[in-house]
Amino acid sequence: MSQTEQSWRTWQSVSLLVILAGSAGILTVMVCLHRTDPADRAILLSLHTLAYARLHSLALFFTVLGGLGGMIPLTGVIAYKAPGCRSPWRHQDFWITLALTFGAYSMSTLVKLLVHRSRPHLWKVLTPETDFSYPSGHALISITVVTAAIWLAWPTRWRHEVLVAGVCFLILVGLSRLYLGVHYPSDVIGGWLIGAEWVSAVLLLMRPGRGNSVERLQTGGL
Repeated sequence: MSQTEQSWRTWQSVSLLVILAGSAGILTVMVCLHRTDPADRAILLSLHTLAYARLHSLALFFTVLGGLGGMIPLTGVIAYKAPGCRSPWRHQDFWITLALTFGAYSMSTLVKLLVHRSRPHLWKVLTPETDFSYPSGHALISITVVTAAIWLAWPTRWRHEVLVAGVCFLILVGLSRLYLGVHYPSDVIGGWLIGAEWVSAVLLLMRPGRGNSVERLQTGGL
């Protein structure tokens, strides 16, 4: 990769970080000022009209899988078994991916304490939560793990499959939190924005030299 291409990619990455940070910041301020409350409640109540017993188990499945208990094992599997771990960076990739997940959990906890938003209480929920609502830890952690998986798989022929599966997984985890009534829509969106910003910043700072290795992998026919 030439110096010009490297500079262009760095500029794109920094621009993405600025957009994510700005969007997350604006949404967080709106949540703190209760500007999102009317829309949040309206969306949740509309979604609740679609609830029926057969969907309960599906929502519970994805909410468990998208939590820390499901994400930690999945993180280990992704970091060690993903095709991208055949790269010269595979050992660093393993530890970076684990650190990203635990860092996402810590960030979720910190922002929850700072924003101090109460959980929705619009109907009797199946899985009562006792901590704060914004951002959704499930959304933040799951997008961190999914982004790391896409990052690892991108130099390989599996990139599109991992991308599609990851996006579908994120949507299902986010919808499960809304369906169960334990988060507002803005909590989920905030978790996605903060998580995407977190993982993008870490990968940009820690792996500036990955581009050359990626090129070698791609020409190697993976």
